[in-house]
Amino acid sequence: VMAKTNTTIYSSAKENQLSTWYPEEKHSLFTYYFLRGINKFGKNVTNKELFDYLEKEVLFMSGKLHSREQNPTFTGDENEYLVK
Repeated sequence: VMAKTNTTIYSSAKENQLSTWYPEEKHSLFTYYFLRGINKFGKNVTNKELFDYLEKEVLFMSGKLHSREQNPTFTGDENEYLVK
């Protein structure tokens, strides 16, 4: 998928993967770590910083909880701040 100018797209998994649920947190893994990342980094987080965090945490926990890979994806400007 090609992003238009000024468009940022985060997705929870690659097209051939299943998104994984995090039962203890009552969220998907992606949603849980997305919200946790925003809380952790605060307003001074770039897309790259947040995506690097998501990629690492979601992949690790999907393997630990469900013995499968889940790799989030990102398209957009890595240097743009997610929250200003």
